[in-house]
Amino acid sequence: GHAGQTVTVTCEATGDDPLSLTWLRHHAVVAPGHRTSVSESGGGGSVRAVLEIRSVTAADAGAYTCRATNPHGEHSQVFNVAVIEPPTAPTGVTVSEVGSRSARLSWSLPQPAAVTIQYRAAEGETWVSHGRNVSVGQWASWHVLTGLTPYHAYAVRLMAHNDLGVSQPSQVQVFT
Repeated sequence: GHAGQTVTVTCEATGDDPLSLTWLRHHAVVAPGHRTSVSESGGGGSVRAVLEIRSVTAADAGAYTCRATNPHGEHSQVFNVAVIEPPTAPTGVTVSEVGSRSARLSWSLPQPAAVTIQYRAAEGETWVSHGRNVSVGQWASWHVLTGLTPYHAYAVRLMAHNDLGVSQPSQVQVFT
């Protein structure tokens, strides 16, 4: 699910009564709380357990185990919950190979995301009115800015974006 939304996971089992279902995470029973609820319904050899996690975050992602037990034994099924969040800002932004009209930028991303490079003159221009944007693909980790003016100082910052939003800007790098 997407961060902030509600994720619902349903587990169903059939077998001889008495049949019960238990949700586990990290080998511990998932206890109902202010963001989690567990409901169980059924009977007559068929049981359904629904795990609901409200306002999910990345910390909620991972494996959840539904364990069915009756006097004859137990069986488990694992469900993987993935949580998609807006990306974090690119890190380790470096400027290298600065030429008279170009400069090479490189960066790291904690998770795959498309990147927008925003650059402007280092003095006398604002990001809003003068920032120029260059978009690069999701798997890129470097880009060469071209068409720069010789002997001018530039400020550059990067932002990552995905379907859920845009990161905070990276630290600004200034180069000439």
